[in-house]
Amino acid sequence: MTSERQAELERTLRWHFPRLHRELLPGNPFPEPHLAVAGHLRVLLCDHKYPPVLLTYAKARGIPLVVYAPSIKPSTKGGRILAAWFTHVASWEPVPDSRLVPMDAEAYLNRPIGVIAPSNAYTPREIITWVANTEGVPHFNYTERKSPVHRKLTDVPEHLRSMLMQIGIWTLQAIEHVVPKEPPLVYAQSPGRSLNPSDENSR
Repeated sequence: MTSERQAELERTLRWHFPRLHRELLPGNPFPEPHLAVAGHLRVLLCDHKYPPVLLTYAKARGIPLVVYAPSIKPSTKGGRILAAWFTHVASWEPVPDSRLVPMDAEAYLNRPIGVIAPSNAYTPREIITWVANTEGVPHFNYTERKSPVHRKLTDVPEHLRSMLMQIGIWTLQAIEHVVPKEPPLVYAQSPGRSLNPSDENSR
């Protein structure tokens, strides 16, 4: 990767950082901030048209990114997982008594983090792209475009929101980890209290 391309990726990360931080802050006046968070995450982690900015930049700098996440064993011939629900789906650091395991960030995006009955697993990549591509004000008649699993998850909006916010907090911390300390990253001004990663993990 050329130095010019790496500098472009860094500028993009620095642009997204305060805007993602703003959406994640408690007291955000936007009624459904997870919709905006999903848009940021699609660009940073999941974009197919362009390389995902955060993952591409971290790889260029040789910095591994690790997510602490639930580990769901795949179904076997002898039985299948009908449903699995996790309070914690993404953390930058180990969470005591949570049974989260460390995994590579790219692998994490394609691993199930939950199963909704009957035996429909969903991954971080699917959640991010489902919400970013089919919800929000520019999407009319978006219910018809949702996958059956996405439609079931929207019946429990608090869980869907919590998963996206947790992945968003992890992403914010990952940007802090990979971007050089100088010049310092710009943080959003809090309308309420400061962001605490445990806020979403505890819900």
